[in-house]
Amino acid sequence: MVNGSIGIVRKIKKDGNFLVELEGKGKKIKINPREFNYFDYGYAVTNYKSQGATTKNVAVFPPVS
Repeated sequence: MVNGSIGIVRKIKKDGNFLVELEGKGKKIKINPREFNYFDYGYAVTNYKSQGATTKNVAVFPPVS
């Protein structure tokens, strides 16, 4: 996985690893979240990355104060 990659967590295994399917590649990779200082989920892509992209649906989750 590199900067700009998009993936979907398909499974959280019993050992805590995530099985992630990379979008557009048909490839699944294993991610060990313990290898990161901080790990969180998100539904975001930079506007630079999304320029020229076409999508049917867009979800916006504004911050809650």
